[in-house]
Amino acid sequence: TSLDIDGDGQVRLFSDVILIKLYVLLFRQETLIRGSISQDATRTTHEEITAYLDSLEPALDIDGDGQVRLFTDVILIIRHVLLFRQETLISGSIGSKAMRTTHQAIDAYLRSLYPGGSPASKAAISMDAAETAYILRALAADGDPTSLLFALGVLLPTSDFDGDGQVTFADFLTFAGKFGTRRGEERYDARCDLNGDGEIGFDDFLIFADSFDSAN
Repeated sequence: TSLDIDGDGQVRLFSDVILIKLYVLLFRQETLIRGSISQDATRTTHEEITAYLDSLEPALDIDGDGQVRLFTDVILIIRHVLLFRQETLISGSIGSKAMRTTHQAIDAYLRSLYPGGSPASKAAISMDAAETAYILRALAADGDPTSLLFALGVLLPTSDFDGDGQVTFADFLTFAGKFGTRRGEERYDARCDLNGDGEIGFDDFLIFADSFDSAN
């Protein structure tokens, strides 16, 4: 059991972690793997990647709350690969019913999911040309690096649009009122563009639904 999804011997941010994120967001077929397979991968088709992730899914419950969630488990994976440690690893990303709740427990569990039991290293997150291009495309979208940080999970967008400390039906009504809009349109609200892609669509709804469910 390893987070090396494409089987290239490393846990890489712009291949393995992106594949995990897209899988949790229910991307399948070619949309799951497009642009996210490393050059040295041994698993290269969407069938191979999906089968591996299906078998790995129980282990992706990083905080041990019985579910694999974007705003908790996937964020914890992203931060760990980016070498976040101590409280910055877990801040705001532990489920309310989690069994693993400390940074020590999360760190130890994630280390067990690296190939050979090795923790993340700078070598594991070194970027190749394709990965650098991904960053440049993300920055070129609106020139704001914050969008990239949201996409990677370093910063967390919030579905608590009214700031009352809860994600409730009132927040859903706000989201629903902006659904289907794009950046540049009058009704577009960047707060509701939870994946920062410039469009408030189904992917954002999945993120919102995950937040709503975890808060109620």
